[in-house]
Amino acid sequence: MSIKWFSILKKKNLTESQKNIVEWKDEKWKDMANPDGKKKKGTYKKGRYAPKAVAESLTPSQRAYENRKKRAGKEKGKQHVPRGKTAKNVYRRVEGRSRGRGFTRRD
Repeated sequence: MSIKWFSILKKKNLTESQKNIVEWKDEKWKDMANPDGKKKKGTYKKGRYAPKAVAESLTPSQRAYENRKKRAGKEKGKQHVPRGKTAKNVYRRVEGRSRGRGFTRRD
């Protein structure tokens, strides 16, 4: 079954998760391993992607830690690697959410 996302995004009555997809699509993203966007042939190592505001809010040592953590996880065959504690706090502060990306607690 194929989902036609663009037709969903055009509808006015979006669910919370669909609103998040629209927000993420419009957000500027940045490779934290390569902040300038210049890739030198043979020396480029891919790191973690993050929203531009978050990537610029992290200190150079925090960005380096996140990149090392992502690469180590990727070497183990993992696609999804959790963020470090300090980076989580920066993400939450910059994005203005207390529990991450749009996740709310249901009682």
